[in-house]
Amino acid sequence: MLFRSYKQYRPTSKTIAVAFSHKVCGLVQKYMFSTILTAIITALVTGLGSRGLLTWYLQARIKHKYEAAIKKLESELEQQNFRYSTVFVKTEENISLIYEKLLKVLDALEDYTKIMKDADKPQALAQIKILNDAITDFYRIYHPKKIYVRKKTRNQISDLMNTSISLLRAYNMGEQLRAYGDLTPAGQEQLHKLDAKFDMLQSKVSPLLLSLEDEFQEVLGFPKEN
Repeated sequence: MLFRSYKQYRPTSKTIAVAFSHKVCGLVQKYMFSTILTAIITALVTGLGSRGLLTWYLQARIKHKYEAAIKKLESELEQQNFRYSTVFVKTEENISLIYEKLLKVLDALEDYTKIMKDADKPQALAQIKILNDAITDFYRIYHPKKIYVRKKTRNQISDLMNTSISLLRAYNMGEQLRAYGDLTPAGQEQLHKLDAKFDMLQSKVSPLLLSLEDEFQEVLGFPKEN
């Protein structure tokens, strides 16, 4: 099999709600712990003398440390609020759609490189149309919706699509050379280079797709696997 495809997995609203609940509970527990610890240490320090220099110094250090911790917790809560806001739901919908269209391109490309060698003219024309339509449909969806995709993810999508297009060109050029029949030594050398390039590009597609799937799941908030 030329490419490794995976079924689209979209988190349900229940899955999102459960994940959000667990995250918020964890943050609240951290906040309560830091608050209780601050109170205990403050009480201990106060016992040394409320007007002492040591008391003032330790209280200032404690205040600075736990204010920073509280600000960090508040920042994490704001990030979680974004993830489960309307904007995030829109982001999830668009990522799912982009991924679906991308898989259709890869499936059509795989069929194209398998079928074209033995296809008659009507079959070849039909397969070319399927591939062209898949690529056109992908970019029709992707270009206006990539605003919902962060830069790192866009770069990975570009790497995968550029590799796929280069693979297609190498394949077509190789097939054109083969159609000439007997090749000169220079022609045979060129064909060998094109076949090697095709094999190299083919080996890159699956890893690029897997990496992009991991990136999509990270954006959607899935926990990383150990």
